Amino acid sequence: MPYLISVIIPTYNCEKYIRECLDSIVNQTLGINNIEVIVVDDASTDNTYEIAKEYESQYPSFKVLRHDTNKGCGPGRNTGLEHVTTDYVTYMDGDDYISSNAYERALEIFEQDKEVDLVIYKWEEFDEKGLWNKKEISKELLREDKIITNIKDYPEIIFANYAYIKVYHKRLFKYLKFPPRTYQDVCPSARVMINAKKIYVAGDITVYYRQYHFSASKDVSCQNYLNLLIASKQVIDLRDKYPEFYDLLSFLALKIAYWPINHICNSPYFTLDSGECVYKKLKDYPQYFSPEIIDKYQYNFPNYLQASPEAMWDIEKLDYCEYLIKHRYQKDIKNLKQDIHLKNQEIINLKHELNLKDKEIRYLKKENLKKDKKSKEVLNSNSWKITKPLRKIKRMINKF
Repeated sequence: MPYLISVIIPTYNCEKYIRECLDSIVNQTLGINNIEVIVVDDASTDNTYEIAKEYESQYPSFKVLRHDTNKGCGPGRNTGLEHVTTDYVTYMDGDDYISSNAYERALEIFEQDKEVDLVIYKWEEFDEKGLWNKKEISKELLREDKIITNIKDYPEIIFANYAYIKVYHKRLFKYLKFPPRTYQDVCPSARVMINAKKIYVAGDITVYYRQYHFSASKDVSCQNYLNLLIASKQVIDLRDKYPEFYDLLSFLALKIAYWPINHICNSPYFTLDSGECVYKKLKDYPQYFSPEIIDKYQYNFPNYLQASPEAMWDIEKLDYCEYLIKHRYQKDIKNLKQDIHLKNQEIINLKHELNLKDKEIRYLKKENLKKDKKSKEVLNSNSWKITKPLRKIKRMINKF
């Protein structure tokens, strides 16, 4: 029986979550018998491979492959694509899951409009505490159904660069070549969106992307940010091949290049050694962007540039120490001065409160002295002495 759609799942050491991922595919409304599931285990050292083999033994549509050595998520996706037998392919990560209507809805879209060659849907990040509601440039665009025939009309879509939020028609398979490193889906996704004849945004499909405190996106290390810059440069290189999309590709490359710039300028967790390593590579990047591109970026996507434009241009002019002093430590000093100012203001306010309390205490003492003086005057008065027998009688009556 021929399958209708293929799902490629590269996995590595995700035994804790892979059942949730695979169950979300098994429970698709399209029916698991219509879905070719290709699991590519990247030499896991836990029970991920064994769990996947359980599903293979239970469901004929499952195919489990394994790399002899760890190659990365990108090569895992490439291996899976070599074994696809259908006209439509999508990807999942082994620790994520997807809404139950996803593949039936995607195939319905392709069936209704034969010119659609890419379906894109929304994603939500989550962890053990629940959804993150993380703000992203392209997220709002993906919340409602729409057809896109020219991505220049929706420039924010270029940032929807995750492989797992798309279903691809076979016409686009040739663009799905993933490199062996983190952030490997950035360039292939850009190639796909540039070459898609018609894109359908399906607002009623959601993939749930699991986040970790140790995930690649939070890896504040030299190698992680060098990988980001490699991804940025690959997108930059696409501009020569697709000059009609020069601005869009520049926007994507710029946003990626600004991640390490932002961390050098702002992150206390980015060590000096890691920063210097990345800064040497960043020296190549100001030449790839013009002031006009940054202006256009900020006009189209206000509040989404992670650091100032000056932070890009100063890379050419300053050495690393000078750059840190200007863009990180001056800010730290300014914040410190602000903190000192606030502390001083607190001290002034406290002194003012103490002064008021002091006045209040002096006033009370003065009032007490007046009362004491008055009491003495009463006790020494003739009227007090004359009425003494009467007070004595009153006390005796009160006893009875």
